[in-house]
Amino acid sequence: MAATYGFRAYIVEAFPNRFKDREPLAAQANSMVRKRIAHLLEEAHLGSTRQFPPRPAKPGEPDNPTETLTVGDPADLHPGFIHVMVEAGVVGSHTNATKIGAAPQDLSDRSAEAAHIFSFFFSERKDTKFVVIAETINGRDPMRRLMTVLRTTDVERQKRLRERDKQERRDARAAGTPLPEPRERVRLALRWYQASDDAYLAEILGSAKRVSAVFKSHKPSSRGGSDVIDRTLTIALRDGQGSQIGGTFARLWARRQRSGETTARSEGVSELAGVLEEQDLFYEDETGRYDDAALRVVSESGARTTIAIDTLRDVFTYPVHNGKPSARYFYSKVAERLPSISREAGVRLRKLDESEVREWLAD
Repeated sequence: MAATYGFRAYIVEAFPNRFKDREPLAAQANSMVRKRIAHLLEEAHLGSTRQFPPRPAKPGEPDNPTETLTVGDPADLHPGFIHVMVEAGVVGSHTNATKIGAAPQDLSDRSAEAAHIFSFFFSERKDTKFVVIAETINGRDPMRRLMTVLRTTDVERQKRLRERDKQERRDARAAGTPLPEPRERVRLALRWYQASDDAYLAEILGSAKRVSAVFKSHKPSSRGGSDVIDRTLTIALRDGQGSQIGGTFARLWARRQRSGETTARSEGVSELAGVLEEQDLFYEDETGRYDDAALRVVSESGARTTIAIDTLRDVFTYPVHNGKPSARYFYSKVAERLPSISREAGVRLRKLDESEVREWLAD
């Protein structure tokens, strides 16, 4: 059910300096956190393209590529809404740029960056959470890179301010004047996770043509390399079973992800098998034969998606279009999903009005 262009929603909290033993800071539209985020985006825009050096490759493997990120000029569309274009790429991912009637341009030592729309939404009331929408291209978004850039930009900012404080004290000592009061400098530690959306999940499962529980077992390949599938068991779920069972497990696995827990594939097998056993769809002694379990969903149009412990990132990637959407079209799709996303996260956001967005972007 994926499209070339889509978006994901992330819930973000900011802590003073570090996470441990700290409470999250207020992050509503008139908060210090919102002002700092806007300032950091502006600083990141004024700086150069950021590079992310790769980890050294293992012996005998090709070198890992260098990733890049360029932050565009952020636009404060209203106190609760910041829009910014973020371009991300990988050095050497494209060898040439071609155009009909022109000679190819060599890109082997460059990073061909793709532009992603990012939007930051802040609550109208006192709140510690805010929502970040990240445009995806072929299922990828540079959220992690952007959060890293905001963190390093804030570190650099704090370093400059502390050096300025020291210089002011040195100047005061030299002039024989009272020393300025020490200033408390707070760096933002940002913690974020992908939002889930029970309403969207219910739509997927409720409108599905077919929902199946699929169990697989793997064994080592006789030719080496990745494991191969040894056995597959597919159980068709009928009469509302797909919506009920699929929703139960997707919510359970999503909740664990949000809390930082991990679910082993074997746990997923046992949990799904346990519910199917209660409905006489699975035999208890079969559980040990499988090491992977998922729910396969097929829509009326034939589009497919898989719900498993390691696919929720893709399940909650909302499709926009196969062609590059305009910002206006993109936000029309975001407006459809944002209310249920923010409601489930407990963040009260101002309604995103498509005509208002069109006017803001035109200005």
